Parts: sequence; structure tokens; C-alpha cells
Amino acid sequence: MFSANYQDGSWSRITTLFRWGSNYANLVNVAYHSPSNQGARFIFTADTEYYVRLHSFQMGGWPNTDRVLPFLQVLVDGNPVLTQTNITISGSTANTFSFDPNVVKGGVIEIRFGGDWNVGIDNIGFSQEFIPEPASLLALGAGLAGLAGQRRRIR
Repeated sequence: MFSANYQDGSWSRITTLFRWGSNYANLVNVAYHSPSNQGARFIFTADTEYYVRLHSFQMGGWPNTDRVLPFLQVLVDGNPVLTQTNITISGSTANTFSFDPNVVKGGVIEIRFGGDWNVGIDNIGFSQEFIPEPASLLALGAGLAGLAGQRRRIR
């Protein structure tokens, strides 16, 4: 996670994100970027032979004020699955963005947002899942078919 160059659209790394303890809606210890005309990037990379899945995250406005976030995007393996602009982010109760983890999964998941440093992010829910190798699945299927055939012969 890092502050990124939102202004020129490259999303290249600028510096680390900042943490703030309160007043981003009802969230505690949020991450935010600075300065306001920049953005933030969170990159989740799966371990070898795993998928990473995104479940949800929350965003809130500071100082307990509704904000308009110019840009929010979620990418899976470089492909956008969510792109929103000019989103109203609550300053009282955090906005929750939820995803179907069976759909939003891949080798790399990225969250990008930018244009207002008075919007913070927290409670990012993600997980990893082992990718079964095809040979193992084939052997398992053949074994189950053999057991089923054996059972029929016994009858």
C-alpha cells in the first residue's frame, strides 16, 4: 500500500500512506493518502498456487463530513471489476463496498482511489484459497469413479 500518482494517471508510487486514528466517519485507524490531488494503491498478491479474494472494505469521510471521492477502482489481474467516479462517502457511517469472493479473485487484486485525502479506507477483508492442480482433480475423479464401479459390482 502506498500513495500513488493519481494526478497524471500513472499510479506510480510516491510515498507511504498515512494513518489517522478517528473522525473518518465511524472508522478507527484508517489509511489515507496525501496530498489531496494524489491517490492510494493497495495491492494484494497471492502466494504461488493460490488465489487472493476480495470480500469487502469500508471508506469514511473526514472530519465526520460527507465527501465526494473523485475516483475508486478495483482491479483483478489488471482488469477493472469496479470503477466509480464522484462517489459520496459518508462522514457519519462508513460506506461498505462488498464483493462476491467467488467472482473477485485472481493472482493480484488492487484497490485504487484518489482525488480527496479526506477519504480514508479501513477494514479490508480478503483471503487466499489454494488452486487445486488439474492432475490432482483428475486423480480424485478417477478414484471416485473406480469406487463407484466397484460398489456396483459388489451388488
